[in-house]
Amino acid sequence: MSPRPLPHRATLLLLLLPLLTACSSLPRAYDQQELGPLPTIRFAVARVEVVDRSPEVGTSFIDRRRGRELARALARALRARVVAAGGPGAVRVVVERARLVERPLPRPEGLGALFTRDAVAELEAAATVRLSVMGEDGRERAFALVELARSRPLYEGTGVAAREAAARTLARRLVAATVRALARRAERDLAAWLTLGP
Repeated sequence: MSPRPLPHRATLLLLLLPLLTACSSLPRAYDQQELGPLPTIRFAVARVEVVDRSPEVGTSFIDRRRGRELARALARALRARVVAAGGPGAVRVVVERARLVERPLPRPEGLGALFTRDAVAELEAAATVRLSVMGEDGRERAFALVELARSRPLYEGTGVAAREAAARTLARRLVAATVRALARRAERDLAAWLTLGP
């Protein structure tokens, strides 16, 4: 007796199974990335001043709150990682932009949409930080500017708590990437004012 053929819909599901597995594994793989230790940026100056001048961005209360939280996290990390090792002048670090918003994505169409767990929104985070070396007269001697952006998808069925956790994870990664990028830029553009630490 020959086996009965699978219904057309079941056949499609079997064909799309690898795609389904790949899509559902993306958030888990993203979350498995680990943050390494952040560099300390030491300047031969008397003091370091960190200032948050980022404007509020976002059309919703949640977007504005997430942006404020990102700005505070950036400022904390910069205060901890940009260090005055003694010398003339000062360093001023300004958080010029800190943005973390949730943007809806267009709904997928077609037969594949019946079987896939597509992204329905995207978290978008961006930061701009300017680090200035100031002379004893208060004038800017040199500066380094870092602008970074990161994003991650939110999939259909993601609840409020999971959305908040995803936003916090994205913010942590952007803060870490900003500190690392600033350290590289300082080594390239501000090497004359850097000093080795213990």
